[in-house]
Amino acid sequence: MTTRSNPKFPTSIGLASGQQGTEVENLQNYLQRFGYLRIDSIKEEFTAVRAFGHPPTGAYGAFDEATVTALKNYQKFFDLPVTGVLDEATVAQMQEPRCGFPDIPSSSGIAEYVAQGNRWDRTNLTYGFSEFSPDLNPMLIRGAINTALNLWSQVTTLTFTEVPLASNPDFVIRFVAGDHGDGSPFDGTGRVLAHAFYPPPNGGAIAGDAHFDESETWTVNLPVPAGGIDLVSVAAHEFGHSLGLAHSSVRGALMFPTYSGAQRFLAQDDIDGIRSIYPWGWEPVYAQGDPGNGIGGYDLRSRADEAFSFDYESSGKLDHLALYRPGTGTIWILKNTGGIFHAVYAQGDPGSGIGGYDLRSPADKVFAFDYDSSGKLDHLVLYRPGTGTIWILKNTGGNFHAVYAQGDPGSGIGGYDLRSPMDQVFAFDYDSSGKLDHLVLYRPGTGTIWILKNTGGNFHAVYQQGDPGNGIGGYDLRSRADRVFAFDYESNGKLDHLALYRPGTGTIWILKNTGGNFHAVYAQGDPGSGIGGYDLRSSADRVFAFDYQSRSTSNHLALYRPGTGTIWLLRREP
Repeated sequence: MTTRSNPKFPTSIGLASGQQGTEVENLQNYLQRFGYLRIDSIKEEFTAVRAFGHPPTGAYGAFDEATVTALKNYQKFFDLPVTGVLDEATVAQMQEPRCGFPDIPSSSGIAEYVAQGNRWDRTNLTYGFSEFSPDLNPMLIRGAINTALNLWSQVTTLTFTEVPLASNPDFVIRFVAGDHGDGSPFDGTGRVLAHAFYPPPNGGAIAGDAHFDESETWTVNLPVPAGGIDLVSVAAHEFGHSLGLAHSSVRGALMFPTYSGAQRFLAQDDIDGIRSIYPWGWEPVYAQGDPGNGIGGYDLRSRADEAFSFDYESSGKLDHLALYRPGTGTIWILKNTGGIFHAVYAQGDPGSGIGGYDLRSPADKVFAFDYDSSGKLDHLVLYRPGTGTIWILKNTGGNFHAVYAQGDPGSGIGGYDLRSPMDQVFAFDYDSSGKLDHLVLYRPGTGTIWILKNTGGNFHAVYQQGDPGNGIGGYDLRSRADRVFAFDYESNGKLDHLALYRPGTGTIWILKNTGGNFHAVYAQGDPGSGIGGYDLRSSADRVFAFDYQSRSTSNHLALYRPGTGTIWLLRREP
């Protein structure tokens, strides 16, 4: 069997049915290489991909009927005049720099995005580098690869993390020239730029890997210098293959086979393709209709019921649900085992609360807190606005006990008296440490806001504006409608910004903390025009931070209007 290495590209304009010889072989080599023709005497690359396309089998060196069919399918795929003759337009198309991955023409010769059937069985994928290009500093290459992968992660729930080669990454990235041991040698400057391999099992031992021809001059600069090839664009295309996409026949799609300059964005065809493999839409993993039976034995039949996620096992994962009913002493904590929820702690209606806190006031509130600065939300904060009452509970093997307690009435915490029914408290990453180990306490309508740090059980203020106060970072907090929460504005996995909003007015601000000084990175004053198209003009509007892409980054905003069915999810464009 002949093993092809760096075949010549076809150039003989006018080559047609019935002719024979070396120029026909060059044409057949090209058509076979890119998935349009099968020649039994030539060793095939990307065998599984070619089989998917069902190419006709021709006789090597003869411009036979199979070669005519293959050439017509090529012309159809690239929207060229379908002549079955190697005409000028076809030769020009064949001279374009392109991906080395085969095309998969349909029976009609036309294919939009093609999802070939293989996909990764998880969404948290890894990549690593085997060889770098001497054209660029490794730091620049890493940045380009990260940018390319982000194009796909922005429209899916996929995540990509660089790991050392010793950790056996899903994608291995190589910059190599000529024959580099994968059966698909590169051909020098200006023709095949790169290739990649499908997810397992099709790719075998190199499933997902992406190889770049080191004979090319790679660049990350825009505009692309003369003679350069944009690494971001080519890498993004190749990673489409690594994720399971074949080539698209839609000109303007990133997955179109040829390279015509920098394209650092996905076309709708690319988005439709990747989402056909890795669904983007919502689907229930647990559902109880209206009316329903609640969850894990907790009936959720009271309008007062509240719920939040909690790290019950101190595992660093918010994988338990805490549900409580203020005024009744009822609180349950549920564990999920394969979609089955069961109680690991339960105090029914009526109950006796938890850890000594009775939960008998309708005003009671509960949330998870990182008391130990461990990076784990494994303590419970329970407080009663208007009374000075606040407790912090630690869980030891299912037994909750107080590590901080101010009874009813109490004197608050860290100097903040908690004596107003309007008081609100939540956990915040003040130090940008990735830990929700500070408490924010605020009193809407008065300008009062404090931030407390815990040092060995002693809370003290690192920021304070008393009653009345001036708010924070320019936001006055003078409306009783004001709401505040922590937000991951920079998508770094840290809830280290404050979002403040005033329902009914369009007002929303986002504040950054720099050494204790808060300043606005986003501000829509009173009145304002909301954010991302959502007007925030209803007094019922509510907003919270949300990890839309399951990346441990609560960098999306969920905005909803109870009673209307209105809900928006917003992402900040970089």
